Amino acid sequence: MVGAVTSFAGAGTSIYSALFEQNRPAWELFLRVTREAIGDAGDVLDVASGPGEPAVTIARSIKGARVTASDKEESMTVKAAARAAKAGASLEVIVASAEDIPRSPASFDVVTMSYGLSFVSDKPRVVAEVARVLRPGGTFAVSYWRESQAIRICEAISEKIGSRELAARDPLGCARPGFMETLLGDGWTDVTHESGSYDYTFESADDAFSAMTLPMRSTLAHLAEGTPDVWAKARVVFDAFVAEHHGHNTGEGGLILGPNTFGLTVARKRKE
Repeated sequence: MVGAVTSFAGAGTSIYSALFEQNRPAWELFLRVTREAIGDAGDVLDVASGPGEPAVTIARSIKGARVTASDKEESMTVKAAARAAKAGASLEVIVASAEDIPRSPASFDVVTMSYGLSFVSDKPRVVAEVARVLRPGGTFAVSYWRESQAIRICEAISEKIGSRELAARDPLGCARPGFMETLLGDGWTDVTHESGSYDYTFESADDAFSAMTLPMRSTLAHLAEGTPDVWAKARVVFDAFVAEHHGHNTGEGGLILGPNTFGLTVARKRKE
C-alpha cells in the first residue's frame, strides 16, 4: 500500500521529480512565447510555479529577463530557488496564491501559468489577478490539460469512493470549446491556442500509482483517517484503468501512460 501524502509538495521526492521533468515539452513552448513577447529583456511572473518551471527555463535562456516564480507552498519555492541555483539562473521566488499576488498593478510584461489553472476552483479570480499585475499589452500564457491520464484515473477513483472534490475544480474544463475565450472576456486580444502531447514513463507500476494520484492525494489522505482501506480501493481502480486503457509495459517492469495532451492559450492584455 502506498503511504499518504498530503500535498504535491509532500510528494516532492524522486517520484514527483520524475513526473515533473517529463513536462519539458510544455516549458519549451512557454520559453518561445516569452521570447516573442519580450525579446532579450523584461519582467516575467510564473504563477503556481511548483518547483520552478517554466520560470527556470525562461530565466536560464533569456539572460535579460527578470523572472519571479510564485507558489502557495513555501516548500515549492525553496525547490524553485534550488533549481534556479543549480541551473545558474537568476530567479526571485515568492510565496503567494494565484488568487492573491503580492505585487503592484502593471508589474510584469509576461505572466505564465503551467497547468495551475486546471486545478483552481475560482478560475475567473485568477485571470483577474493576472490582468491586474500585467502591463497593458502584456502577455498571458497558460497551459491546461485537454486529456490527462492522471485526471482520468483520479476521476475513476473519485467515483469509486464517492468524492466530489476533484469534480468541483473541473480540471479539464479549460479545454472545452470556447471556455478560455469566455473566461478571458473583453479585456484581452490576440488570443491564440495550440496544443502538444506526451507520454509519462515510470520505472514501476507503484511509481505510476503514486504519481498519477497526485491531484487527489490530500483527499485520499484525509479519507484514510476514517477509512483505512481507501488506498487499497484506489489501487484497485488504478490497476483496472491501466489494464483497460492506456497502460503500456516497457518490458523492464516500467509503465508508460498516455497520451497526455495539453492546450496552451496565449493572450495580450488590451492597452488602455
